[in-house]
Amino acid sequence: VGSYPMDWCWDYERGFIKVLGGPMREEPLDVAKEDEGQVTDVDRTIANWYVRELAKMVGVKGSELTTGSGVGESSLERGRRLLAQREACERLEAADREGRRINDEDVLAILKRWPFAKNPYRKNVMQPGKTWVFSDSMGILRDRQGDVHL
Repeated sequence: VGSYPMDWCWDYERGFIKVLGGPMREEPLDVAKEDEGQVTDVDRTIANWYVRELAKMVGVKGSELTTGSGVGESSLERGRRLLAQREACERLEAADREGRRINDEDVLAILKRWPFAKNPYRKNVMQPGKTWVFSDSMGILRDRQGDVHL
């Protein structure tokens, strides 16, 4: 695919190029989490570009997005979580400076930014007919066997 994704965006937004076939995505696929048969060359190119841009936003090299990542966490998820973590720190510092408590708006903003993973194992909270829910574990919790996790 011989062009830069940035150029595709520029040309597409101005009507110089049109999509003639294939899937249209709202946001880049996390190619590490998708079935290989569903991922196109365009998906791979955009995903690689997106991870590089995300790494720049976080202030690390793209390869560093895998460092310290959780089990099953892709570079894309790690980058988005680092951005959410940075915003959370900024909100905590702002609240401290202003002498106020964290409010619902602060918490909701961070939760909206956080990339929750698709989880097929949370049967106890799944709606009828669904095969997965978005979920994540944060803080200290006790699992169904009684073990405590951080």
